[in-house]
Amino acid sequence: MNHFSALKKLRSSPAMLGMLAIVFAAVLMGANAAPTTAPTRNAAGNPNNPKYPVPYGTPTTRGIAQTLRTIGQFIDEDSGPGAEANGTNERTAHFNLISYPMGVLYAGELAAAEATGEQAHADYVAQRFQYMADQLAAGSTKGGLRNLVKPTSLDACGAMGAAIIKARRAGVGPDLKKVIDTFADYISHKQFRLPDGTLARNRPFPNSIWGDDAYMSVPFLAQMGALTGDKSYFDDAAKQIIQMYGHLWVPSAELCTHGWNAENPDDHPHYYWGRANGWMIVATVELLSVLPEDHPARDQLIKILRAHAQGIATVQSGSGLWHQMLDRPDSYLETSCSAMFTYALARGVNRGWLDAAAYGPVAQAVVPSTQPSGPPLVGATASIVGIRNADNDAHIPLSVEVRLQIDDVSAQDVLFDPRSMALNNSQLIRFSDPILYPAEPVHLGPRQSAIITAYFPFPPRLDYVKMDMTSLQLHWATLIDGKEADQAADFRRAARVYYYAPYYAYPYPYPAPVGFYGGVVFVHRR
Repeated sequence: MNHFSALKKLRSSPAMLGMLAIVFAAVLMGANAAPTTAPTRNAAGNPNNPKYPVPYGTPTTRGIAQTLRTIGQFIDEDSGPGAEANGTNERTAHFNLISYPMGVLYAGELAAAEATGEQAHADYVAQRFQYMADQLAAGSTKGGLRNLVKPTSLDACGAMGAAIIKARRAGVGPDLKKVIDTFADYISHKQFRLPDGTLARNRPFPNSIWGDDAYMSVPFLAQMGALTGDKSYFDDAAKQIIQMYGHLWVPSAELCTHGWNAENPDDHPHYYWGRANGWMIVATVELLSVLPEDHPARDQLIKILRAHAQGIATVQSGSGLWHQMLDRPDSYLETSCSAMFTYALARGVNRGWLDAAAYGPVAQAVVPSTQPSGPPLVGATASIVGIRNADNDAHIPLSVEVRLQIDDVSAQDVLFDPRSMALNNSQLIRFSDPILYPAEPVHLGPRQSAIITAYFPFPPRLDYVKMDMTSLQLHWATLIDGKEADQAADFRRAARVYYYAPYYAYPYPYPAPVGFYGGVVFVHRR
């Protein structure tokens, strides 16, 4: 399976794919700004020199550009041109053309076009925006088009509006100034605010602040300031960041809680949701990216960014990704917040707001794990069948049963040693060495495949009750024309019934990292 077909296995969030495009573009524009040293490779038999599950290293221009093309190809097919180009339906496949997730995606494509110079990324945006302009000119307000005419929330206009302004400033697509003016009027004068002027919402609770709304407002206000030169937009954007952090920031955790309610400001738990923290820090760097150097709030905003970057770096997982709930390792590794953090940190390093030696490696721990270093040479399909009870006749203890299929899709010979397989949980507790069928190294020629069954015994004194089984990571290695390639698969528990295949994962193309490629987690839940 190639990269593109693997992406198609999961209809991913367009916001996350767009953020991945922004991530790669940000790193590409300053890939050498934060050099890092890859860890020493594992020496055979040396337990003090671990072999990391993620191929840490320095991003390459070629690899980033290739990944951007892969993402672009995927989203281009799954969101058009299709029916919307014929003016019959503004929603095709799984991506709604006019929504806040697509606003993030359009911004990502524009960033990719700027970073690579490849016109296809800008054309994607221009074609969709032209469709919107044509439909509006025809008087249509169906579906998401009504948000372009009469928005009723920040979600309906903020992210889309920021992308529309970015396109206008870049000379991409049609004239949508009327839409821009409508959005500006709504955010500045009609959206609900608290008495102190902080943008807020009245659902599901009145007088509430969500971290999400930082991105749904601040980038638009910042872009309006850059487009018009009107300082009041910059002032409002800076005020939103400062005051939202004032309400959501938890100093003891160095993170933002997801929400805050003015009706009950002091008596509620803190939930450090990854994506909310992502929205906050991305909104901050989006503002700093266009804020005039002499703006009076600039130093305070950089101070906020540095504090948040420190907190985020502290809770990064060993895989390079971040967890859905940042302070809870038992929650799953989440791709969209990982993309947001990587973008914010990379942009901060490249612009000099963050220390390169401290935060460059944090961002690069994610980026190499999302990009191929060359064309796919080895395909793999990994699945966890379930937990097998002890079988004394077969000499198999209580184990996790794994199936792994290796496919040589290259024109080169591949050597796979099943003994390279290793399994661990999210806390990096490793299962015992597997019982393998077959156990000997397998030589594959072009277009040949091999299927391995492995039984991983639980560690001593542990079982599926005593051990955290929320997520599992499988690692293995192949030799391609004499060069080692590391691969991995990340499994999420989809059911609590361990005997009915609660785990399942889709293929990971070479050199696939831990459950993450191009922003997509190849996991389908049963």
